[in-house]
Amino acid sequence: MLMKEKATAVLDSENYVTHVTHRNHEYFTDEPMEVGGKDKYTTQQELLLGALASCVATTLRMYANRKGWGLGTSQKLLFGISFGYTDRDAPVNQCRTVRATVKDNIVFHG
Repeated sequence: MLMKEKATAVLDSENYVTHVTHRNHEYFTDEPMEVGGKDKYTTQQELLLGALASCVATTLRMYANRKGWGLGTSQKLLFGISFGYTDRDAPVNQCRTVRATVKDNIVFHG
């Protein structure tokens, strides 16, 4: 199926609030207060992250349905995304974690 989608984004009178419309849907985006927004709505980056997570979850559901796997409603997918440049001195960048292997995180049934 070929999808020809378009979206319209209009800046609101409030700093950084944007009204987005596409097809028969509408939503708003904003920025956190520490960068001049009102933090009334999700940020563009959070919206993108949610779209990616939703895409993967929907694809997983479609695949499971075709295979006849009974996915329940308790499965959770966790996604993270990073934008911008690294500030090596920022406290958040001092945290180091060990990554688990794929087979430690994914269980296939069926």
